Amino acid sequence: SNGEWPPFFSKDLKKYGVTSHVVQEAFALENVEVKYEWYPWKRALHLAGIGEIDASIGWSKTKEREKDFLFSDIIINGNVMFFHLKDQKFDWNTFSDLKNIRIGSVLDYQYDNKIKEIKAIENTDIFEVINEQKLFQMLLKKRFHVVIINLDVGYGILNKYFTKEEVSSITYHKKPFHNEKL
Repeated sequence: SNGEWPPFFSKDLKKYGVTSHVVQEAFALENVEVKYEWYPWKRALHLAGIGEIDASIGWSKTKEREKDFLFSDIIINGNVMFFHLKDQKFDWNTFSDLKNIRIGSVLDYQYDNKIKEIKAIENTDIFEVINEQKLFQMLLKKRFHVVIINLDVGYGILNKYFTKEEVSSITYHKKPFHNEKL
């Protein structure tokens, strides 16, 4: 199973995105043909977990997932950042700096439990939405002060779904929120 997360995974990209292509080539070395089926991420993982799909691509290793899945070596190592509107000042050093900040994240993304840590801070709100495109829609409507997203994916989503004017109104804080290894 595979899902939309450009530039790494997308049914609209050449060879389904760079990471999808790497996985296909790795399996081809062992004479295994990869055929992707596309699902929302949560369903992709569920179908692999119950055996309806042989494997699912692009997941971070967690103790919970290791109970049901074998993991390859790391194929993506990227930074997750706080994106915000350029006209909104935003700075942070520690999680306590996020007090009184409305934060958007994708449902079920945990980033090594950092989302839980932030939720535990008094007067800090994290709102979870269904996908990255919705995150940026809500950021542009000023429903969030910041959104949490992988740097490359953030720009992949922005360039795929938003106008140049909208993209140029958004930036990100240079301090990574999380380094993710998939």
